[in-house]
Amino acid sequence: QILMTGELYDILSEKGQSSVRQIDQVLIKESVSGPKQLWSFDIKPIDPLKEEDDDEEEDQNGLNDEKAPREIGIFIMHEDFVDSGQFEGDEMKDQYKDLTEIEKVFVMDHDFVCINRQRNEEFEQLFEKALQGYISGDWFVAQNDFNRCFEKNNNDGPLNFLMKLMEKQKGEAPP
Repeated sequence: QILMTGELYDILSEKGQSSVRQIDQVLIKESVSGPKQLWSFDIKPIDPLKEEDDDEEEDQNGLNDEKAPREIGIFIMHEDFVDSGQFEGDEMKDQYKDLTEIEKVFVMDHDFVCINRQRNEEFEQLFEKALQGYISGDWFVAQNDFNRCFEKNNNDGPLNFLMKLMEKQKGEAPP
């Protein structure tokens, strides 16, 4: 997971904001600006890149030891966009023509496509509802909703942290 504050979230594009979720709100004693929102970009396993078959003959003869490693920061369009010819039809071109280059990364980059496929919208909506109960101090409702979230995904780090914190506090929200 990549954590960020609400200040960074606020300057993300709409596509960027749709890729993260709020996971907490904290009060920092030294801060005069009030509570700080904490947001998470959940990184999940990605599919391996589809390899080109250009060097198949060399590979069979043992002339090509390894593929060149992928460079960090390079935009690699997901194979769904490359292989399917999605940009050949006018309808598909229209769907993506107004996206900024940054927004195209969130929509078409190999890593983002793979991560977004693993998102569970039902879990995220329930987590958001539970978090609102947690932040507002209605920990009874929050605990019930977090328990329902746990049934859908018991490996979620922020969920497990908040559930343990609430258990440690015996279900009593701080004043």
